[in-house]
Amino acid sequence: MAKPDIVELGRIKYRCLSILPFTSLLSVVSLGLYLGYRVRCLAASQFPASDAYEQLNSWVYLVAELGLFLPNFFNHLLRCLSIGGPMKAQHLRLLDKNDPPRVDLFITCAGEDLDTIVNTAEAACAIDYPTHRFRVIVLDDAGSKELSHKIENLKESRENVYYTARKKTLNHHFKAGNLNHGYRYVESLPGGPAPFIAALDADMIPDPKWLRALIPHLMKDDNLALAQPPQRFYDVPTHDPLLQGLDVNFKVTEPIKEMMGATWCGGSGYIIRRAALDSIDGYPTGSVGEDMYCSNILLGKGWHAVYVDESLQHGRVPDSYKAHVKQQGRWHVGRIQTAIAMRFYLFGDPSSKMGFRQRFAGLIYTLLSFTNILTTLALLAIPLSLWSGHPVVVYPSDRDLRNLLGLAIACVTSEWLDDCVVSLVTGYRIAVAEGHASYWIAPYHTAAIIGALLPSWLQRKTFAFTASGSSNDEFNERDSTKIAPFSKRVGELFWNSKIFLHLIYFTICSAGIIRSVIMLSQREHETRASLIEDFVIHFGWPPLLWLVCLNSVAIPIRYAFLPPTIPQREQLLKRDPVLRASYPKGVESAGEDILLFSQDLCYSLCMVYTTGLFLYAWNLSVRCPQSHN
Repeated sequence: MAKPDIVELGRIKYRCLSILPFTSLLSVVSLGLYLGYRVRCLAASQFPASDAYEQLNSWVYLVAELGLFLPNFFNHLLRCLSIGGPMKAQHLRLLDKNDPPRVDLFITCAGEDLDTIVNTAEAACAIDYPTHRFRVIVLDDAGSKELSHKIENLKESRENVYYTARKKTLNHHFKAGNLNHGYRYVESLPGGPAPFIAALDADMIPDPKWLRALIPHLMKDDNLALAQPPQRFYDVPTHDPLLQGLDVNFKVTEPIKEMMGATWCGGSGYIIRRAALDSIDGYPTGSVGEDMYCSNILLGKGWHAVYVDESLQHGRVPDSYKAHVKQQGRWHVGRIQTAIAMRFYLFGDPSSKMGFRQRFAGLIYTLLSFTNILTTLALLAIPLSLWSGHPVVVYPSDRDLRNLLGLAIACVTSEWLDDCVVSLVTGYRIAVAEGHASYWIAPYHTAAIIGALLPSWLQRKTFAFTASGSSNDEFNERDSTKIAPFSKRVGELFWNSKIFLHLIYFTICSAGIIRSVIMLSQREHETRASLIEDFVIHFGWPPLLWLVCLNSVAIPIRYAFLPPTIPQREQLLKRDPVLRASYPKGVESAGEDILLFSQDLCYSLCMVYTTGLFLYAWNLSVRCPQSHN
């Protein structure tokens, strides 16, 4: 067997990532100091009984700050632990042309578009690997006779492709059950099971070098259970308003986890060692996130996983707003179900052989899912604070106000520096928009999490697996030639997808700002400094959370009226006459539009405002908030 060759990646990206833990540490420290001092000032402030509402409003706004800051805080905390981690920036290639390791490649499907499934099977069969050394098995959970017929036709020219469909029982465990069917099915094939199993979703098209790029990682290390490249998508909308390209996750978070030694499987497209699966009796079925659950159990047994940072596969994103929200909700529910099964990565047999960083990463991801509940409360707290008419920040002395304002400005500045480092890898717009995207969708996540955690005797949400891009969008939101009439489409999005709640929120929050401005203009101010102080402590406190929330909830509203468009699937693919499969023509990064530009502009205005406030803060002749009525 020939040795794999090693090709080094460009180091610029990883040098940027090596800076990120230090900017994240700065953000963690500044935010920790700010929140600590914020609580101290609030606890130390003395209020007469008549000002009880003023104190209550300050606590309400503190809840808003916690709910909106904690997701970033946990993300920064995760990045901090990658300090000192190795920069694994390698491409490997298997050169053996005759006798490479045998592989069983599963394609899971459950009622997706037949042309999509068949093309994935064709591309899998066309992988640059000896046909007698790998088998392509289509696992059809829908039991489609038409698909069975198409695969049989394909087998006439591709002898290494197989079709199988299981007989479902009441507890069929969705995708995990389908994978287990394939895991057992290959035992009956000639030659028995292969030492490696690869898995693709119905829409994930593998590159011809897919196996030769992944297999060497498992060959080099007998304790390596799993290797996975990033998921890329060929039908991301040009402006990607919902951030479905997952750029920050695959370009920043996953490499950071790899530097921590805390990689786990993040979805479609991976190769796993069968011996590792044998050690845990096949794919586990206790979570709707079977990929994450399986890889975490393997980590708990002492196995390892690797993230191969190379574009080797391209799939499809959910093609509707509803499908996107459902997919995101399933991911968060899967995280929490996995954490419960793993005893939150803190103790017991499930995580007994995990290292500290692996446990910490698992715990942080779980907490990130739970923060959706706090973020939802924070969204509600912002308009309540605005409409109360009371200061959102209180302090016992002039010096405390200056210190508190300085720490708030430090938080905003450190967050901006962190975004700038991320933008070196993802682009500035993606880095900025990532934070906005997590707020508007938090209520959906909260509903999904609560619904999944309810006792069995109450109504419980069941999350069946649906491949990305395979949902049936009867309104054709993104097809300019088939899109449903405006009234029907907007009505569906506003009522069934609950976007009307975002519109109500936007209206109430905007009205609260207008009311605050009117009340401020009606107050008498002896000096210019007192006017500025009044403005800052009522609705101008950095980083202007009300503006952040308005920007975020505008995303689904804008989507309802002006959804992005994408070409037909066939227009995005090009048929290779030699390989006899269709591949993406090219994957373009997200473009710009007016709303996305406005998000960048608002973010920049916040930074300009914060800078101006910093320059002016130390010249303010501050006075205590108790004098405000």
